[in-house]
Amino acid sequence: MSIRNNNSSQTIDVRVKESSPDSSAVNLSLEVNMMGILSDLPNIGEIVEKQLNDVGITTYEQLKECGSKQAWLKVRAIDPSACIHRLYALEGAILGVKKNQLPIETKAELKNFFNAFSK
Repeated sequence: MSIRNNNSSQTIDVRVKESSPDSSAVNLSLEVNMMGILSDLPNIGEIVEKQLNDVGITTYEQLKECGSKQAWLKVRAIDPSACIHRLYALEGAILGVKKNQLPIETKAELKNFFNAFSK
């Protein structure tokens, strides 16, 4: 089996042996769309998901490991318009809540972080 990653999709080639007298092999190619993994999280739509994919974050585990602040910095490097709401959205996605449900303390911490990069 071989796996090749092309940005947002992967091609998986699988060899399956048939139980036939000539023992011929059948080649199958399966295209798996990797988009949708992050967009299943709260606050993450197709555009933000694509941006995250573009900066190398393609799974929830990678997003969580990176953290909302570092993920936002990576996205901002390719999209200078990334605003505080995008930062809130990333934190909410990690926590599994809508950005408007983030605790006040968390929003304050993220706002301080955002302001440090907005001057």
